[in-house]
Amino acid sequence: MAELTQEEHIREYVNTMRQHFATYHNHKENMSYLATTFYITGAGVLLTQYKAPTINKLIYQICMSFVVVILSLIAFFFVKWQLIRRDIANDIVSACDNLRLSWLSRFTNKLNLSPATYKWIVMPQFLADEIQTITSRPSETTILPKMATLTAILIVFCVLVVRILT
Repeated sequence: MAELTQEEHIREYVNTMRQHFATYHNHKENMSYLATTFYITGAGVLLTQYKAPTINKLIYQICMSFVVVILSLIAFFFVKWQLIRRDIANDIVSACDNLRLSWLSRFTNKLNLSPATYKWIVMPQFLADEIQTITSRPSETTILPKMATLTAILIVFCVLVVRILT
């Protein structure tokens, strides 16, 4: 069996990184939207089933407001964290795609193979450099879904608080 050349190792590494982080991207996206769906569903149930007690209404409102605030903050920051991780994976996948496309015309042996990190991920310097060229260009395709999802959570939170306090 023939030994792989350095170029073949590098190409295989980039392909593997791309596949891994494409799967990771999908997982993070699914987790964030699933958490948002559960949050909005739970809030919907609370909104439609809520009946203020006739006695100790003030204590009930304070307790329910506290619970809603805590659960909403947990949901908001969990979803935000998932979407940030999704963006990181998106950057890595895009960089791998850019490298693979550029290598279709000509592979260069002058790649910097020294270890580097992007966020918390160890990778060769040439891949980290490619990611830096991608992250310098903000993308509406990643900003709009994130803002829409987080805004939906905030709107539902405000509706819940108003419902509890009235």
